[in-house]
This record gives sequence, C-alpha cells and structure tokens, in this order.
Amino acid sequence: METTNNKTINKKNSLGNASKFGMAGIGIALLLLGFAFTEVITLNILVLATVLTMGVAAPLIAGILEFTRGESFRSTSFLLSSLFFLAFYISTTRVLGTAAPDKYTNGIFFSAWAIVNIFFICGTMFRTMDYKMIMLQIVLGLFTAFTILLAIAQFTQVRGLFITAGAFAIACAAAILVDYAIHTCMRKSKAVEK
Repeated sequence: METTNNKTINKKNSLGNASKFGMAGIGIALLLLGFAFTEVITLNILVLATVLTMGVAAPLIAGILEFTRGESFRSTSFLLSSLFFLAFYISTTRVLGTAAPDKYTNGIFFSAWAIVNIFFICGTMFRTMDYKMIMLQIVLGLFTAFTILLAIAQFTQVRGLFITAGAFAIACAAAILVDYAIHTCMRKSKAVEK
C-alpha cells in the first residue's frame, strides 16, 4: 500500500480487473473452437492463431497480474488454462515436429483437463456465493462438460460427440459474455448511484 497526497492506493485495486481480460481471451478462443468442432467453420489457421493469442497469451497475462494481486486461485486457473490452450495448439499444429497424437492420447489429455476443472469447481464452493462465483461455476461447469465430451469423442471417434462438445464450448463462451454484460451493468449502476 502506498500513500500519495493523503490518498491510500491499494495495489490490489490499482492493477484493474485482470480476470475479465483473461476470461475474454478464453471466451473468444472457445467460441472459435466451438464453431470449428460444430463444423460451422474449419479448424483453420485463423482459429489456431486465435487459440495462440487469445487462449494462451490473454490468460497468461491475466494469471501473472492476478498473482501480483495475491489472488492465487484465479492466478492458478488462468495459468493452467493458458497452458491447456498452448498444449492444444502445439499438438494440433505439430510445431515441435513430432507425430500427431493418437485418439487415446488426446482422450487422456482432455480427461485430465476435465479432472482439473472439477477441482476448480470444488475450489469455488468454499467461497462467498455471489453472482461472480455463480457465473464462475457455470463457466467452469460448461468448460468441464466440453472437455469431458471431447475426451469421450476422442476415445470413440463419434462425430456427434465432437459437435456436441463444440456446442458446449459455444455455451461457455456465451456464459462469459453474459458475465461481462452483468459486470458492465453493475458498474454503470454503481457509477450512477455516486
């Protein structure tokens, strides 16, 4: 905490809300991945570039900023999300020059990520239940359903499961958008009250 001109500046508040930035990146990456899995678009270079920039870079930056604010739960979730999208990008593009992973490896990867998301959901249950925590649980629940369906789809190679997983990714992106709308409306109403 610093004191300047008789005003106390709290470091936690001076950095802004990095979690909204990180969630925006995850939401945009999931939206395009959802459209790709539902076969509305192809998994092309623009989708993969968005996964790299918005799905990897935005949560990475948000995770670092949340760490400096002392928010270990948010920091951990953003940093792991960033690494999830990075691993997905590397395995899809094969930039490291290795062979493509088989369906079982992909299935185990998405299964492991589903387990991590379940732990994150459990972590939110011991916090104060306000609209932010409820929205976070909805987003995490949809993201968990997305990874579970992708794991099953990878093991079985059923096209309908890939499409359903894509629909859950789109729903997760929509939940992030709704959270943004609620957050914006609440900030505007607080500004009007002042």
